[in-house]
Amino acid sequence: MSRSKRIRRIVELKQLEEMLAARDVQHAQRQLARGHQVHEELLNYNRHYETLGQREGARKDAASWSRQRQFSEQLGKAITQQREAIAQQTQELEINRMNWREKRTRSLATEALLEKIQQVENQRQERSSAKEHDELAQRNLRYRAP
Repeated sequence: MSRSKRIRRIVELKQLEEMLAARDVQHAQRQLARGHQVHEELLNYNRHYETLGQREGARKDAASWSRQRQFSEQLGKAITQQREAIAQQTQELEINRMNWREKRTRSLATEALLEKIQQVENQRQERSSAKEHDELAQRNLRYRAP
């Protein structure tokens, strides 16, 4: 097996690694987008609930106010947790991007190496063919000469 064929297998593996890393980046991007979406939904719900509470403010008894305060606190905690989740998802996305960049760089480097090896092999093949052609021409001259 020629050197370029062995390197070609390595190139294919590096390309596969790059593709898998790119898939991880896409997954992390979707997770982060979903995290932002959930955060925005929580904020909207919180605004809606506060507006509703302000409109009904004078009609509420102490127990209703207490329940609303507890619910608002729980919603605030959920919003805080979602912000923390977004921060974690952002960090994971960056880690996946760095991993993909590394895999991409290695893939490109092995592709460049393969091209160089193929060029060297092609040059050797051309020299070998030229040498065979020259030898054949020399033989033909010897047989023709009296």
